[in-house]
Amino acid sequence: MCWVGKFKLQTAIEDIPIFKIVRKPYSSTTHVKSIYTRFRYDLNYLYKLGNYKITTIDYVEEDEESEVDLAFHSYNLDLVSVTITGGIIFIRSTNREDINNTPSFGRSLDYFTFIQSIVKAEGFIPRGAQYCMNENGEYISNEIVLTKVIKL
Repeated sequence: MCWVGKFKLQTAIEDIPIFKIVRKPYSSTTHVKSIYTRFRYDLNYLYKLGNYKITTIDYVEEDEESEVDLAFHSYNLDLVSVTITGGIIFIRSTNREDINNTPSFGRSLDYFTFIQSIVKAEGFIPRGAQYCMNENGEYISNEIVLTKVIKL
């Protein structure tokens, strides 16, 4: 299960700016890797779930929530900020009110991930792609392109 929540499946009418938190191998200027799945993303390459024998987001409604089993995960460039403190990635959403300045949600880095290699990769969900966005500014989509790497 990749994502659970209340959301609506949509089709992008224009490119949607996004970012991912990734690891940049020291020897590479052309690719990055997901810190969670170790999936390799080449910069400026259009990734489609169809390349992996799945053509749409696996979207299942149960009661009021839905589950997505396979999709590209990213964040809204304008609604979400990222910091790393004490080995934890803090992802803060401007759509959510943080109580006592605690992060909206966080992810622990495992011991295989070196803090110095964690970067933000910006890109877009292409026009025509299927996507969903939750209230925290997280996206899932069936297509994604990463275009540049920015240090955190």
